[in-house]
Amino acid sequence: MPDNSSTFPLVSIVCLTYNHRDYIGQTLDGFLLQRADFAVEIIVHDDCSSDGTCDIAREYATRYPNIRLIVPEENRYSKYGINFYFKYVIPQTRGKYIAFCTGDDYWIDPQKLQKQVDLLEKDVDCGLVYTKASIYWQKEGIFHREIGKKIDNFESLVFSNDIPATTNCIRRTLLDDYNNEIQPLSRPQWRYIDDYPIWLWAVQRYKFAFIDEVTTVYRILNSSLSNNKDATSALNYQLGVLDVLKHFLTMYGNDALTRKIINKNTVYLVPLYFTMRNFREIFRSIKLFAKSGDRFNVFWTLASLPLALLPGFFARKCFSVRNKILARTRKY
Repeated sequence: MPDNSSTFPLVSIVCLTYNHRDYIGQTLDGFLLQRADFAVEIIVHDDCSSDGTCDIAREYATRYPNIRLIVPEENRYSKYGINFYFKYVIPQTRGKYIAFCTGDDYWIDPQKLQKQVDLLEKDVDCGLVYTKASIYWQKEGIFHREIGKKIDNFESLVFSNDIPATTNCIRRTLLDDYNNEIQPLSRPQWRYIDDYPIWLWAVQRYKFAFIDEVTTVYRILNSSLSNNKDATSALNYQLGVLDVLKHFLTMYGNDALTRKIINKNTVYLVPLYFTMRNFREIFRSIKLFAKSGDRFNVFWTLASLPLALLPGFFARKCFSVRNKILARTRKY
């Protein structure tokens, strides 16, 4: 990437990082690898890392003038949740388009931004361009599978968020309008949910463009929130997703779709309730399944009650096997 620090950028790359010392260099190299016919700025927000991540990012910022480093005095994620960037990072960007990538993921296609911006510039009704990503399991050291597929309507998106966060390039006005209308910082239940509510809101207002190519790598760490083994953190995450879905289903869904989606996501919560031995929520879930006529999950939840007597680790293992069986026998 040439030095274009004196030129007004068309794209702002936003990198949110925290304790990513072993990965941030590869992430920044992926940004600098980009070959584009427009100016790009790179905004790195280090959220008070304690492992030296900030030192590495500062070294890059010294060498490359188009990298700007933001270092707050306190950890903003712990105070505001993931949506802190709407208040503290987005206002620092100057680009017409914004591309996100966390400090543990990385880009592998030098033409990623060029391809995305070409599509956005051609169609003013397009608000988002995203691609496929390859999943890399850090602990095992293996590439697992590819994620990402074409999404063009609200119903398909509420069933599954198939837009890899690390691949997107977004029209800046989309983010501004979303923030002004939805005000995500005022919704504490969403503090752990990153981009999903943005897409659910935006798909009703903008076109989404999908490039069927792998341009990025999404790294799975043991501490990744969506893969957290701590039952409380995982429960808070899933409850946040459910709250997001309820909000947008109220706005854009219908009764049948709402029942189906809420049932589907309650199925994800039940194993966590078992792990925490929260019998109140287990029986509330059974009641919800029964009320909606979902005898299948009433049966499975009742049949799984003995698992609550097992230690948490074994209960999670049993539910993992159970959910794989359910995925093969029932399609939501």
